[in-house]
Amino acid sequence: AGYTWGVYQNLFIMPITHKPKYPVVNPTPTLRQSLYNMNFQDYLQITAFTAAGYTWGWFQARKPFKSANSRFLMFIGLGAGLTYAQLGSSQRLMGLEPNAREVQLYGALSAEEVERRQIRASTPNIDLIDSEDS
Repeated sequence: AGYTWGVYQNLFIMPITHKPKYPVVNPTPTLRQSLYNMNFQDYLQITAFTAAGYTWGWFQARKPFKSANSRFLMFIGLGAGLTYAQLGSSQRLMGLEPNAREVQLYGALSAEEVERRQIRASTPNIDLIDSEDS
């Protein structure tokens, strides 16, 4: 009686809160797909968050704690940057952000395929989303 990812996969997807404005590449990307999909801008964002954390830690601490504080906040910034970049990457795959590169690399899903893959039971606000005009 081991854990089977395929059986429980649909329980861990993020609820849909917006209709895609761009072609959908993957309506439910996994963490691995989102990480492999990162582009240069995502890596720049990670670097910027990390550098901002280090800098803020350096200037906010007193002299004996500057190094330790800056390294601590650098890792906090790294975590924030990774989270922010992963969010942008997964939103491009879901069609919520401009995704011309992803469509060129992976191709877009047809409307029928997106509807087939969409799990309506896991979307708590589907009536609100369907009522939107945009």
